[in-house]
Amino acid sequence: MACLLGKFLCALMIGHSGAATLEPPSIENIQAAFDREATTNDGKHDKDIKITGLECLSDSPPKYSCQVNFVRSEQNSGQVYLDVALVEWREDGNWKLLKGLCRRLL
Repeated sequence: MACLLGKFLCALMIGHSGAATLEPPSIENIQAAFDREATTNDGKHDKDIKITGLECLSDSPPKYSCQVNFVRSEQNSGQVYLDVALVEWREDGNWKLLKGLCRRLL
């Protein structure tokens, strides 16, 4: 297959670039990142958040913007909340929560 866009763009399109082959985070990945952040005692994290849905997009892997659906187990667990989280893949093999899911809900 000839690539008319140049070697770099062609590599991105067919998946030969490391960044291009990074899979978006899963629900489990974001839950683990949130749980790690919630272990800090800064008072910004509710410890009862359970992520139930996730849709992530990126124009610059390894960072992803994710729409996160979650419930709170200690309150009305039937109520689904929405938030946006920014996460980044780290060389230590974990996703890092950069923004979102950190503020206490009103």
